[in-house]
Amino acid sequence: MSVILFNPTDEVLEGFHIGERYAFKPNDKMKVTDRAGRYLMTHLSNRGLVSLEYGDDEKEKAKEGLERNKTFKMKQIGNFNQLNEANKIQGLPYAQPPEAVMKYAKEIGVDLKQPYVVENVQMQNALVGSGLMNEIKNENTELKSQMEELKNQLNEILAATNKQVNDQKEVGAKKDKTK
Repeated sequence: MSVILFNPTDEVLEGFHIGERYAFKPNDKMKVTDRAGRYLMTHLSNRGLVSLEYGDDEKEKAKEGLERNKTFKMKQIGNFNQLNEANKIQGLPYAQPPEAVMKYAKEIGVDLKQPYVVENVQMQNALVGSGLMNEIKNENTELKSQMEELKNQLNEILAATNKQVNDQKEVGAKKDKTK
């Protein structure tokens, strides 16, 4: 007996059974023995591999496989993000995402929990080369000096307020002595 296995996903699914390699390219169908089919379905069905039997609606089976594939990708991203959150809490370094997980995240549109990464070194070099970095540094220096002026003004106001309070206390104390 045999069974037909179908890969409706956009990725190559690979499996081994009794030393024999089975590689299912996207939208690939392959006729395998029942035993190999059951084994491969056990290990690859969560990634989207489906079995076709006589009379099955291929589009419906493909839809089921694609749903399982998306769930698999979301789980991989979730596991990676949980690992990095746990590492962050424990003070451990971030794990670097595997290439496949990065591809899944980009495909689905989900952010990965990872350290700050300069995605485009050329962009960073352009910032330095165009003088924007110097402009930002100058602005930062200007803001620091403004902040220092504000601190000095605040200290002057507090000193004047404290002086007034002390003067009022002295006037009140003099009135009490004259009574």
